[in-house]
Amino acid sequence: PDTQWRLGFGPNLNINRNIDFVRDQKTNETVKNKTDTRSYGMRFNIGQYVKDKYNFHMGPNFTWNSSKASVNSSANAEYWQIEGWAQGNVTLPKNFEIGTDINFQARQKDPRFPANNNFTTWNASLIKRVMKNELEFKVGVYDILNQNRGYNRSFNSYSFTESYYNTLKRFWMLTVTWNISKNGKPAGF
Repeated sequence: PDTQWRLGFGPNLNINRNIDFVRDQKTNETVKNKTDTRSYGMRFNIGQYVKDKYNFHMGPNFTWNSSKASVNSSANAEYWQIEGWAQGNVTLPKNFEIGTDINFQARQKDPRFPANNNFTTWNASLIKRVMKNELEFKVGVYDILNQNRGYNRSFNSYSFTESYYNTLKRFWMLTVTWNISKNGKPAGF
């Protein structure tokens, strides 16, 4: 058939124990510390593909995160996290194709970190194929909403941190791709 549906779901599980030695602030002695970090989640997705017309895929990912240290309880944390994404392409007449993708991330705020750490990244592109689809011209705009940011939450025996780092913000890009393979195989096969 020309139309194909895809449905999916599955669990996400990550369990980690880190053992190290730290100085106990109460006794001023070096003690063994155990930090247990756990993430439990569920991911769903749905998609449809119609040959030479369109395709789309989308889904959410829900996660509960927990980190507990045996010595330094001030580094402990529990929070939920949601990620949603969607991607789609539409084939247009005369070998044109338009596509877009979007990714949304949200995390429960922690009183230790007042900054907003939720953001959406949205990209779009227009493609023109020529010479029996061997040559492709693509113009794309990335981070249309100008919200892209480098972000990381991490845990260890003595701290719970949020880190931010520089990323490339909204930009345009023109790409030219020449497919030199023959039916997906290198020449000579």
